Amino acid sequence: MDALSYLICLLVGVALPVGAFYVGVRRAWRQLSAAEAYREVSRALGLRVDTRGVSVHGQVRGRRLWIGQVMTGYGAERDTEIRGVLALTRPLGLALHMRRRGARGRFRRRSPELEIGDVELDKRYEIHGDDLGRVRALLSDSAVRAAIHSLIERWPQVVLTDHGVRVGLKRPETSGPALEELIARLEQVAMALEASRQHIAPPPALEDVGHNWSELADRLGLDFEAHLPAVSGEVDGRRTLLAVRRMHDGYGISIRAWFHPHPELGLILKPQAGPDDYSSVGQDIQVADASFDASFVIKGWDPRIVRERLSEPVRAGLLELTTLGDVEVNDVAITVRGLDLEHDGVESAVRKVWDIATALGW
Repeated sequence: MDALSYLICLLVGVALPVGAFYVGVRRAWRQLSAAEAYREVSRALGLRVDTRGVSVHGQVRGRRLWIGQVMTGYGAERDTEIRGVLALTRPLGLALHMRRRGARGRFRRRSPELEIGDVELDKRYEIHGDDLGRVRALLSDSAVRAAIHSLIERWPQVVLTDHGVRVGLKRPETSGPALEELIARLEQVAMALEASRQHIAPPPALEDVGHNWSELADRLGLDFEAHLPAVSGEVDGRRTLLAVRRMHDGYGISIRAWFHPHPELGLILKPQAGPDDYSSVGQDIQVADASFDASFVIKGWDPRIVRERLSEPVRAGLLELTTLGDVEVNDVAITVRGLDLEHDGVESAVRKVWDIATALGW
């Protein structure tokens, strides 16, 4: 081997560890910068930062927000992604699903694809919905178009559904201003979708529901929102929403009641059989109630205090609600999803949710 070959081997031998060191330092620096950006934004918007420094989450003007690492897939396909997710205040009820063409991930095409007359969006994104006319009307609103274009010009991996706005990020945002800009643009899309939906009549399959819920709203002391339909408002200072959700096999009902302000417990209570999501971190808590422990995954910062809050009346009420749908509780609200549209006990279910919130002391 000549001197040049020895020199090349030496340079390669030096470059490999130096390159690996550089990549490691850059990755660590990015993680530290992202964690600092999360802390900066959390202070500005009153959000929470994950203890591992990989996410920021909470409520932004009544909408649930999550930005950070999420686990996707199952088994050998399990992976980590960076996402920003902002929930809508009410489900749209149109089976809307818009995502970039060729995007990874599972997507059940249960509704036809449509074009909305926007050259860029029709070319780069696939859009589906139950009622093509209503979905087209929803997305034809000028404010909706402007908000979507503003978001995708910087974060093109966008997914719109009946329930929220989501973006996929190649890497975490490492500055507070960039993170705040992402949140602002997510909010713009969410607000525009909700405003546009107010001018669209509910699908024909929900006309009878609207008639029944008008009377239900009067009995509960809440307001009727005919365009969805939905029932919402406050009773004794407790904000409540009863809405229709588009499920995989048709329509279902969701009930949500928000808690009064109280010291947070980091509480997450959800069905035992449900898939893990981005909020599923921390040690499981058992409450020494076989039926309850078999039904729910429970997490929180202080197991003793969580057990005290989940008293026998609370546990009995939550187990009763599981016969109607999927039940979730966190520091913000109690939610029941998937009630049958024809169920005649919706009013009693709402009152049961109120009773449980009161029993929790929140």
